[in-house]
Amino acid sequence: MSIRLRTPDDILATIPYQLGFVPERSLVAIFTRERGVILVARLDIPAEISRTSLADRGFGQALDRAAGAGADAVVLVAYDARPAGWLAMDSALALTTRAGLEVLFAALVDGDRWAHVGCDEPECASSWRAVVAAADCGPVAELVGMGRGVLPDRASAIARLEPDRAFQARLPALSRRQRRTPVLATSWWQAFFDLAQPLDGPDAYNPSPEAVISLARSLLDRDFRDALLAHLAPGILPLGELPFGAVLRARAVGAGAVGDHSPVADPQAQHLVLARCLLLATRSPEPLSAGPYVVASVLAGRLGDGMTAQAAVEAALLADPGHVLAGLIRQLISIGILPGYRPRAARPGGPGEVSPHAPYGHGVG
Repeated sequence: MSIRLRTPDDILATIPYQLGFVPERSLVAIFTRERGVILVARLDIPAEISRTSLADRGFGQALDRAAGAGADAVVLVAYDARPAGWLAMDSALALTTRAGLEVLFAALVDGDRWAHVGCDEPECASSWRAVVAAADCGPVAELVGMGRGVLPDRASAIARLEPDRAFQARLPALSRRQRRTPVLATSWWQAFFDLAQPLDGPDAYNPSPEAVISLARSLLDRDFRDALLAHLAPGILPLGELPFGAVLRARAVGAGAVGDHSPVADPQAQHLVLARCLLLATRSPEPLSAGPYVVASVLAGRLGDGMTAQAAVEAALLADPGHVLAGLIRQLISIGILPGYRPRAARPGGPGEVSPHAPYGHGVG
């Protein structure tokens, strides 16, 4: 399912839902290919910035990553009315133009108002406009229906991944051997992937201490963990090269019904599974929590949620600094590659594309 954004109001109202939080002092770049969104990047804007430093702060990597994915256009929004915000926008415009990308829309946001940047049309002449309320934006309702939400700021978004120490205090003590030995946890995984409840209500999933320990220990089995990831994020690992028994186990517990190759899969279900992964990770003791955090990172990457993907893999490495897969994922993210992410192809004239829309020029899908 893709969502069509037809006006600047749609673009600005939905950006917080794409990021998971309300950006502040940030530059957001939405890269598109054939009018379909392929990458959303956010960078901090420091108080001191030069015309050449933006590329060094990660924008150059985002441009390279977008170019590698075939990007042909970009939307730029600076959430910063300080001189640094204007300078960051000016630098981003120059870098994207130099890279041969068409700038579909550029704006500067200051709280609840915004202004066009670089638009010569008469309709753009008025300086500041009001940012449309989320409740008045149809595409926001669609994103909410897909499970997207917004936290007040980036710190709040990261805080939801912090360990639940109160729950962990209820966990039984584990021996060193138990912390290193995997278990099957088949029934617990079947309950984990039971998505029969209505997706539009609060999640009733509440794993017990015994379930949390068993689920986390089962991810010590790398073959089973990799089979889960291959089902949840098809393409990240080749199913045909994984042990057949592990693939059958992952399918038997229900993981195959969530991956986007499944006829019953939808973004709401995938967001629900992501939330359950994070719940499991925050309740699990270190170093066992590294496994659930890594699964959450890959699934977040699959859903295009870069902030959660990065925060989850950092939490995994805090829990287990030697976790090999977490280290590899962090390296990928550092060069602008989201684990498991695969943009949905845009169809000319169909949902998920950028199309002309007077008087603003373009919308983003």
